[in-house]
Amino acid sequence: MHRTGISCLLIAALAVSVSGLANAAITTEPARVQQGLLTGPTTDSAREVATTYLEKAAAEFGLRPGDLEDTVVRDEYSSAHNGVTHIYLRQRLNGIEVVNGDSNVNIDREGRVFFAGTRFVSNLVGRANANSPSIGALEALLSAAMHLELQPNELELLRSIGGPAAAALFSRGGISLEEIPVKLMYLPTDKGEVRLVWEAVVRLPDGQHWYDLFIDALTGEVLEKFDWIANEAAGEPEYDVIPLPADSPLDSPQTTVVGPSDSTASPFRWHDTDGAAGAEFTDTRGNNVSAVTDLDGNDFPFGETRPDGGAGLIFDFAWDPLLGPTDGTNKEAAVV
Repeated sequence: MHRTGISCLLIAALAVSVSGLANAAITTEPARVQQGLLTGPTTDSAREVATTYLEKAAAEFGLRPGDLEDTVVRDEYSSAHNGVTHIYLRQRLNGIEVVNGDSNVNIDREGRVFFAGTRFVSNLVGRANANSPSIGALEALLSAAMHLELQPNELELLRSIGGPAAAALFSRGGISLEEIPVKLMYLPTDKGEVRLVWEAVVRLPDGQHWYDLFIDALTGEVLEKFDWIANEAAGEPEYDVIPLPADSPLDSPQTTVVGPSDSTASPFRWHDTDGAAGAEFTDTRGNNVSAVTDLDGNDFPFGETRPDGGAGLIFDFAWDPLLGPTDGTNKEAAVV
């Protein structure tokens, strides 16, 4: 997979708010971070370095040994210009993934860990409410359809992928523009529980909503849902992005979000910098960050790519996985 190096130059100590991206936020564990030179040099593989470090630092992250027994590498890549390897791990219980239960570890060219962050659930075994579902994938999907006030017709099991997550693929059934993937996951809740759920992804026929739903695997109740498409007032800035909580194109297709800025933190939206109505920039600069490519790795933006959304602030640059990182509009898509 090709990746484009991006340098986001902070121009204000402001947290980027993403509350406009969803009608219900997915509950996650708080992020815990360690940084600095955390380990010495080694010739071990990056995966060995990452897992060994997390095991040794478990107590510092508030984790128990059992919380690290079942993890899977979701992604791994190296930055050519500085030799840094990035490892992304997902927490599981009995082979079933935890929603947003991710850790990332950055390792320099000498094999030293210099950054680690985790949202792994502490005491996962003790907090999980069940080991197996009481309702099947189809029943969960029907509950989701009822929650969305949809009338399915002829929902058909197209493929049973199986595995610990009992993953399956269902037909569109008149309720989705895409075939519907369903699988078991563990969902942390704001009550401190970790509930076994069925995850279903439904793209509504009107094209206005693309829901990631989490249905209680014991009761059929829709506990949370996330809309990959944000619809707000017309005339607001639009960005084609990999939407949160997805980390990369491996997790989600490129999706248009509209007006995601927080009305309190950025009352005149992201492209304003003087506190008065009206954008000062039509490119990827504003009151939170200045985003630009840094292909030569020198931390200077001159001559680099900074996408421009024009007067309407429409940042609709397509990402094409079949092209190289600097071909087509892949650079622009990466910055946006």
